[in-house]
Amino acid sequence: MKHRFIVLIILFFCIAPVLDSCSTDKPDDVEALITEFVTCMTDSQGHIRSFKNDMGNTYDVDDRHYRLPSDTLFRCICTYSIGDGNGASIRNLYETDCSKATEYSSLVPGLHKFDAFDIESAYVGGGYLNVVVIIRIHDKDAMYKHHCEAVYFDSADSTVFSISHNSGEDTPVISRKLYYCIPLAGYGLEKNDTVFFKYRNYNEEDCIMKFVYR
Repeated sequence: MKHRFIVLIILFFCIAPVLDSCSTDKPDDVEALITEFVTCMTDSQGHIRSFKNDMGNTYDVDDRHYRLPSDTLFRCICTYSIGDGNGASIRNLYETDCSKATEYSSLVPGLHKFDAFDIESAYVGGGYLNVVVIIRIHDKDAMYKHHCEAVYFDSADSTVFSISHNSGEDTPVISRKLYYCIPLAGYGLEKNDTVFFKYRNYNEEDCIMKFVYR
């Protein structure tokens, strides 16, 4: 019995430092990253000096990594972290298509089709209809087969958009994201007007989304 007691004491003193280490160690701080649509402002050298998200928050940036058109506003998907005050650090930028929507009556037969796609997210903000489109392609080299373009449907009493998608009869296997920021200026929209977005998904369902213009 005495021998067993001594063994237990030895085991306790061997394990105690490990337990103490586990209880006092703190996990490394994990940097919080945000990914969202933003509007970047560049200087005369094309470097980003600040950006504004669609919640109206503006952050100052001292970034020399990206070189964009000078003295302009640039719409993109941005991954960033917030620092002290109004400062932020950009981790990554993703290109968006900010082209004005083509009127449906101007579409080229044979080039413009309305093949299926899915929507990951969509909202109105920053003066744009912001849409994350998911198309399915055969492999990473098959993107050239696909033609996608923002489309506006002429209507006297509603504002309706979509994405023309010509899949080139590609076999849908893997997913690829496309980012669209469709400018809403010039359509006579007023606050609280409804903006519509319609499309056909991969389940062969006709879908329509409604958004309030703010």
